[in-house]
Amino acid sequence: MTVSNTKPTNEERINNDLLFNVLQLNTQQASNILGGVNLSKQYQTAIYAPDKNKLLHLAGSNYKLISNVELYENAKNEMANLFGSNGFKFNFVNEDDRRFFMKFTIKDDSKFDVNVGDVIETVITFKNSYDGNMKLSASIGFNRLVCSNGMTAYELNNNIQILKHSKNASEFDFSEIRSSLSVMDVQIIKYKKLQERFLTYNEITDFIEQVGKSKEREAFPKGLLKDVFPIVERESSLLNTAPNAWLLYNAFNFHINHNVKIGLDLKSKEKMDSLIYEDIQSTFY
Repeated sequence: MTVSNTKPTNEERINNDLLFNVLQLNTQQASNILGGVNLSKQYQTAIYAPDKNKLLHLAGSNYKLISNVELYENAKNEMANLFGSNGFKFNFVNEDDRRFFMKFTIKDDSKFDVNVGDVIETVITFKNSYDGNMKLSASIGFNRLVCSNGMTAYELNNNIQILKHSKNASEFDFSEIRSSLSVMDVQIIKYKKLQERFLTYNEITDFIEQVGKSKEREAFPKGLLKDVFPIVERESSLLNTAPNAWLLYNAFNFHINHNVKIGLDLKSKEKMDSLIYEDIQSTFY
């Protein structure tokens, strides 16, 4: 037997892990397909992935399935209309075949300088779920290129509605995305003001201590607080600038994006990130 070590191409990944076939069935149909498994009578509809032989969700009769195929094709066409067919990069996150984050990173025309050598690029994320965990929506954030931080600022717009409901049908509506993109400079100005707010050692350590007292479910893990200040110092040296509120935010954000000890799904990471950002805004802005 020959075992192939060839990694799947990006197109194969998209087809297998994002655009796989999914069906909305009544629970009796799903029960029959699954070999007579008893499904709770409180549900009337089931979301099933035939290629994976996987039951993804049970819901009531009003549940409306929006497939990733439908969302992806409409989103890709909208990105091509806005930025050209080669004006963006695409990747996605699949959480247990149930929750999906489709990320379109916009190329050169949407890069911004927060400071000399500190560049961020625009990322438009479309969210969909097959388990009812997330509403179909979009958000606009940023990817920070320094140290490949991957920071995303969700305050800009984290719950853009992209589905327009009429009496007899629903259709995609990307007008709110276009409106948000037209005011990107407002958010960049906020970042620059954070970058201009220089911090003393005591201000940084006091803020880190304040974060450690948070009782929010998505509070930053107390065990990682000691690792925040070294990133502020490292990036201050890298960018040849004094420690500031922008670098403090990104020191937390770096761990949220890259530290496996965070151990949360992407939706919870977004909440954690927004809590830190809002605290820094209210404390130093």
